[in-house]
Amino acid sequence: MNLASYPLPHDEAERNAFFASACIENADSDPFYQELVENVKLRFQVPTALVSIVQEGEQWFRAKTGINSHRTGRDVAFCAHAIMQNHVMVVEDATSDMRFSSNPLVTGDTHIRFYAGAPIILPTGICPGTVCIIDTKPRHEFTLLDKRDLGEYAQQVADHIMMTLPDDVAA
Repeated sequence: MNLASYPLPHDEAERNAFFASACIENADSDPFYQELVENVKLRFQVPTALVSIVQEGEQWFRAKTGINSHRTGRDVAFCAHAIMQNHVMVVEDATSDMRFSSNPLVTGDTHIRFYAGAPIILPTGICPGTVCIIDTKPRHEFTLLDKRDLGEYAQQVADHIMMTLPDDVAA
């Protein structure tokens, strides 16, 4: 897999400028994010929940539970697809989804089978990443209520990002 196999958002240049000015990766540890992923994990009864930030060549995890790595390549990131949408993206069984069936996160030790990701959409329209959940077994029932709830978690992250941005970036 390579980055070229993944679509880039139309506002990729604006996203990159946002990351350069916001310095969100270097922000001090903020318990809000970790508490949120713990709550997401409990709400959806999944082994893994993340706040994932998708940047130029990688995705990194602002908060995580149920996974040891801190980042992955964007070329294998499910979230790279989810940021292209304005709604929750659900992959019920990654082994039967042509976009992901040969992905090393599916075929390798991670064994991703189920993924749901809600884009974090800032008031400017920029989507820096997702709140997502992952399971090692397929899930064929992700309800409208589930989608709404995951979307609300993503909105909480968007609101928190905006509250914590420096004034010259938030404007």
